[in-house]
Amino acid sequence: MRVLGGLGVALLVACHAPDEQSSGPRADTAGTANLSGGAEGVAGHPSAGGVGRDGAAGSGSGGGSAGAGAGLAASGGSSGGRGGDAAVAGTANQAGSAGAGGSVSTARDPSLPLTATCPEQAVFCESFEQDPLPAERWGIAGMAGTVTIDATQSVDGKSSLHLKSGSEYGLAPPFAASLLTHIPATGDRIYMRVYMRYGDLSLPGYHPNLITVTDGNYDIAHWPDFSIWSFGWFWNDFSINGFGRGLDGAKIWMEDGNRQQPGGFYLGDMTPATEQWLKVDQWYCLEVMGFGADLGNGNTQGDGEEVRVWIDEQEIAGLHADDAYWKGYGAKERWSPKYDGSLWSFGIGGQAPQNGQKIDIWYDALAFSSERIGCAK
Repeated sequence: MRVLGGLGVALLVACHAPDEQSSGPRADTAGTANLSGGAEGVAGHPSAGGVGRDGAAGSGSGGGSAGAGAGLAASGGSSGGRGGDAAVAGTANQAGSAGAGGSVSTARDPSLPLTATCPEQAVFCESFEQDPLPAERWGIAGMAGTVTIDATQSVDGKSSLHLKSGSEYGLAPPFAASLLTHIPATGDRIYMRVYMRYGDLSLPGYHPNLITVTDGNYDIAHWPDFSIWSFGWFWNDFSINGFGRGLDGAKIWMEDGNRQQPGGFYLGDMTPATEQWLKVDQWYCLEVMGFGADLGNGNTQGDGEEVRVWIDEQEIAGLHADDAYWKGYGAKERWSPKYDGSLWSFGIGGQAPQNGQKIDIWYDALAFSSERIGCAK
């Protein structure tokens, strides 16, 4: 596996397909998936040393097995000042139950207007109103034009983060906008809420990663020793992808009747306008919860670690990944990152499509907390 320069975050790593006992397809028997990942590019965070302090930047050169490169360096910057449209709370200690969950039985009507604010319990918010993104908070990697601020689409203001690639744009992955801010969390539990909008839902590629979280002291040179998971897709279905510390697998939200393009999963599926009950050109609220069970006082065994996902406040059982699931993929006792001080990336990597398939994704109203945030309506 190759990476983009020496300081990129592992937005993509080789990923095993699920085995026959899971609900997912097997890449090792299909004959078309390369489990080793071949030569892969990585976009994202600089390594933890010096991030957000001395302006250290990850390089943007490199490429994937099909020649996809990235021309921009990840921007660093001074840690002083964080004004603009991001808000960072002074402490991660929040009132209320960290384990609050719950779901509703009906989906929000995506045609209804949305509002989304920075909630009181949040420890970090970003509304993507500044163009360019503030260099003290964000690092950008990828070809020029792949990561932009779009003033035509927004949930909570006038702008949103837009990631795109494909032959119609003359752009190719990997690319990412990566937080240089270490996100605090109480009790090794973190909730992230972000609104997402898709211009295409064919979900091409092997296992592109849309949102990636790593340990705060992550070192790309030794990525197998660190905990990494992402929300993305695997073989044209949404998934949670897990890497590092012996883990290499995916938990897949299988869509009934999903059919690949005749040329295979790298080209996407046959329904570019829909995926599950999601539709293109609509905003959806995504929430993820990570619990690492590193409660301090010597408790670092990780019993009970899990990832949960909600879309428009409906919990997605097909994206629930826990100890029982991951231990079948080689997970060690500590397969999740330590969330207090974790680093997050928003981008496309992970054996993304390299043959001009379209990717159009918007992000807005990002918030982190140690308790459930919920979706504004």
